[in-house]
Amino acid sequence: MPTDPRLVIEAELTENERILWAGMPRQGFFLRAIDALMIPISMVLGAFVVALAVAAPPTREPLLIAVMGIPLVLVALFAMFGRFIIDVRQRSRTHYGVTDRRIIIISGLMGRQVKTLNLRTVSDITLIEKASGMGTIIFGSAYPVVLWRPPCSGTYAMPIFELIDDAKSVYEKILEAQAASR
Repeated sequence: MPTDPRLVIEAELTENERILWAGMPRQGFFLRAIDALMIPISMVLGAFVVALAVAAPPTREPLLIAVMGIPLVLVALFAMFGRFIIDVRQRSRTHYGVTDRRIIIISGLMGRQVKTLNLRTVSDITLIEKASGMGTIIFGSAYPVVLWRPPCSGTYAMPIFELIDDAKSVYEKILEAQAASR
């Protein structure tokens, strides 16, 4: 998959449609606010699994212990490390586009998922911006629960442009394109 967002979005264009903006979410390792809760929980889970393995009495049924213990170890490892790896990979395969007609979100870990929103029908558009200019644009009702997603699900309850640079200018381009499309 090409990494240039403009090339990826161009492949989705219809006749006479033009790109106004194309981008990707911030790349690399990134901590979110929810991680302030998830990291301690995953550490406690990991410590519990290790303590369980160490404290387990020897048994004549080692296969039974392995069958019961391996899933717990895998869950603990995923909670501590795996979710970050998958999140980095997911964002590296996510591309955003704004055209004169629609919003385009292309993502997917194993396959390719294309989500499009018609500019004429998008009702609520919310900008959440940090002092650095990086931000998130939410398409639809912006209730706080919308921003939470199961770790590494790759999808949110609402379509969003997550962790984009210069979010305010992208937001303004979307509003201008929306006004021109009506």
